[in-house]
Amino acid sequence: MPTPQYHMNPALTAIAAVLLCTAGVHAQEMEAADVQENRPVGTWTDYLPYHQTDELVHCGTDLDTGFWAVRTEHAVFTLDERVDVVERISTVRGMSGSQPTALAWDPTGEMLIVGQASGSIDFFSNTGNWLYTLRDIEQSNLIGDKSILSMEIFDSRNPDLLIATTAFGVVAIHLRELDVRDTWYLEGQQALRRCHGIKVRDDRYVIWTDAGVFEAPVDHPFLSSPDAWSRWEDIPLETGNYAHVEFAPNGHILLHRKTGETAAPDELWLRMDGLWEPFEVSESVQVLAIASASVSDEPSDWRIAIADHQSIRQFNANWEEIQLDYAADGVPLRVRDMEYRHAVNAMGNVGLVEFGDLFIANFQQGLLKMDISEGEDDAHWSPEGPPVALVRNIDAWNDKIWVASGGIDETWTSMYHKYGFYGVSGMRWNWIPNPEGLNDLAGINDPMAVSIDPTDPSHAYFGSWEEGLIEVQNNQVIGIYNESNSTLELGNFGGSPRVGVGGVDFDRFGNVWFTNAYAEAPLHVRLNDGSFLAMALGNALGNSGWLGDVLAARNGYIWCVMPRGQGVLVYDTNQTPGDTQDDDWRILTSDPAKGGLPSDDIYCLEEDLDGEIWIGTAAGPCVIYLPSAAFDDGYENPIASQILIQQDGNYQLLLETEVVASICIDGGNRKWIGTQNSGAYLLSPDGINQVAHFTSANSPLFSNQITDIALNHRNGEVLIGTQRGLMGWRGDASNFVQEIDELRVYPNPVEAHFDGWVTVEGLAYNSTVHITTLSGRAVAVVQSEGGRAIWDMRDFAGTLVPYGVYMVFASDATGMSAGVTKLAITR
Repeated sequence: MPTPQYHMNPALTAIAAVLLCTAGVHAQEMEAADVQENRPVGTWTDYLPYHQTDELVHCGTDLDTGFWAVRTEHAVFTLDERVDVVERISTVRGMSGSQPTALAWDPTGEMLIVGQASGSIDFFSNTGNWLYTLRDIEQSNLIGDKSILSMEIFDSRNPDLLIATTAFGVVAIHLRELDVRDTWYLEGQQALRRCHGIKVRDDRYVIWTDAGVFEAPVDHPFLSSPDAWSRWEDIPLETGNYAHVEFAPNGHILLHRKTGETAAPDELWLRMDGLWEPFEVSESVQVLAIASASVSDEPSDWRIAIADHQSIRQFNANWEEIQLDYAADGVPLRVRDMEYRHAVNAMGNVGLVEFGDLFIANFQQGLLKMDISEGEDDAHWSPEGPPVALVRNIDAWNDKIWVASGGIDETWTSMYHKYGFYGVSGMRWNWIPNPEGLNDLAGINDPMAVSIDPTDPSHAYFGSWEEGLIEVQNNQVIGIYNESNSTLELGNFGGSPRVGVGGVDFDRFGNVWFTNAYAEAPLHVRLNDGSFLAMALGNALGNSGWLGDVLAARNGYIWCVMPRGQGVLVYDTNQTPGDTQDDDWRILTSDPAKGGLPSDDIYCLEEDLDGEIWIGTAAGPCVIYLPSAAFDDGYENPIASQILIQQDGNYQLLLETEVVASICIDGGNRKWIGTQNSGAYLLSPDGINQVAHFTSANSPLFSNQITDIALNHRNGEVLIGTQRGLMGWRGDASNFVQEIDELRVYPNPVEAHFDGWVTVEGLAYNSTVHITTLSGRAVAVVQSEGGRAIWDMRDFAGTLVPYGVYMVFASDATGMSAGVTKLAITR
């Protein structure tokens, strides 16, 4: 069965060949720790909020067996209820995008079909393996929205035809040939209609749109012509925006119309005996989902369920309420989709004998199963993941990871995000739901930055753009610091006075540095004894008056981003952070006499293993090789250097046209560069050579807009925050040890089906690893990146080595520390 091919930069072949991994989970538990720990180098995983579900479809030839496919905003997961196992389907498994918008199941070809916002359509086998991506709609010359809104297969008429309703019309696709057969423009190409759904009734297609309901004979020879389609003219609003049409077996019709009004966004209309009347379900003003099912051909055996914000109610064909399945007791329901699961007799689908459970796509609990007889939820499933896909800033200290979900737009205007703080500790996701703050705004809004205490990884600080400095210990908020209990000051921005903290970073002594927006003292520190100090900078910042991100370097310098094109502030504590009398500071800009930065628009700061400062700007990265030069007498000379590289025979400056949003240093002192438009780059320690370049076109990367990059130094996983969510790439550089003690090799043994890289861990920095036969004949030599080395199982001639037992010898750069272990290859 084919798998998607991701084409890497040729230099990446020295790192990884395997780019796909199956991120399966059991019920709501993450992958087993040993599976995560031993993921091969070069594999990807997604960290997405799978509990926020939008649509579900039952997959299988029998309604009582098979599995469920569930769509979220970013991906899809499947549930095999019989064995209680859920599996993820995202770009990591070959999905063409991270904005799925519709699902369908092809019973003849046994394929799961996923439509995307881009217009592409992905086909997966019944085991979740990627088969094919149809890009005809995506690549068409149509201008505008091409989203797939729904997909249907009408088995009894043409089981080989997929009908996709889209943002511009309807597309008919042949499922065996996998090509587009026809496009239906209901009112012509000059009046494109957003088609929300389609059904067949009395040999006629019925399509509900944003401009009314249309129908046409199924056997009409020219469905692509507007002349084939007629609009329902007797409905309450002929050109209304209709979200759903439901047909009862007794001829009754239920219409769901979106009004566009905030106070009453939905209307239900019922047609009985030729007349339309409003249908009042409850006092709720918003209809969330509608589902219906029959257990026989008798109208009395038909049911319909209608979900609103307060309840899920069932009605019979006479529209009499027969059961209130669930009442929310004032707590809003967040139902997105529903479907009945039927019990069937021994003849399969020939005769349904009774109703089963109601399955619900719920925006809070994943896939929810409701016991109809009890009216209570019976179980719910979703893969483990974060609460949201928003990522602004990531900090990692080995297996302890925290994420600040963000809170401002590109103009530094508050977005009032209330998603709390989330992260990973070991193998388990942690979430501190929106905690209560101290000011007049509800909750703690807009988390901007996070830093983990290097002296105690269970301890961290977050910066909030309206609440100040937030202290977290053991996954609990233990302190909120603002103008009332610290040196922080109120700033008049965002419509009301608030305390904005845009950057947070610990120094190596456990002092936490943070910035304060729109304050007379924009830089502060909380010393490890708990006391606060404010750095008085006078008029050094001019009219800007505030700072953003902050970096506490190992030599005691504090580097700060000055937003909105103001450059970089360098603050020297003179190694005495508790004494401000001996401090000094400088401002670096693009002025050659003030540092010579390539741009005054600064986005990020990072210190590498050599103590050099890497700065991300709107004109690519630059490096300050000698940070102390900022305070030398020769300060009037440029101290920032851009990197000159050779590409295609021409010399140019490294990434000079890219906005560098994030820089991260791995265990081998290589540089990860995250850009706003071109994905993520991995560069050699000096930045001259490109090791890898990941984009959404050549890898599972959700988006080319990178928000932040961090590294789990213990296992080498690179955490990449994108505009569409968080991902992990298993890198080949991890923590190194001072002396080689115990080598670890995996996989060991290497089995016949394995086609990846053997990983050696527990190495010292810049170690050399020799692989030999038992007789002592050398077959390969590899170098470590940080504390890890990888081997492609090939000898010096590039040939795969035969099965057998091999010796693995490692030594550090001095030759004073060494280790040895064995590796078995069984293929």
